[in-house]
Amino acid sequence: MGDIIAAGAVLMVLLLPVFWRTVEDRAVERASIIRADIDHVVRAALDGESLVAVDVRPSGLTHRGQVILSVPGDWEELVEHSVRDVMTHLPARYDLVIRAGARSEARVA
Repeated sequence: MGDIIAAGAVLMVLLLPVFWRTVEDRAVERASIIRADIDHVVRAALDGESLVAVDVRPSGLTHRGQVILSVPGDWEELVEHSVRDVMTHLPARYDLVIRAGARSEARVA
């Protein structure tokens, strides 16, 4: 009986990292698909390429995922034009985060 328990423990130690890595890889793969979908939605809403960068952090067992839209300072209206479309494509267990860069102090005369 002791040999069976020892073999089970050794097998668990060997297979647990493989299982964990598989779960992590699937989460990263899903985040990549979500990123492509959200990027397509932003491009469609803005009629082409824009200054909006899309990043996705995958959800895990203990935390929610994040869809991050980043835009340079003074260009926040780009996000305003696309945020409704992005929200309709936001998956469950994902939060939308909007980041704007620092505003420029330089003004055109």
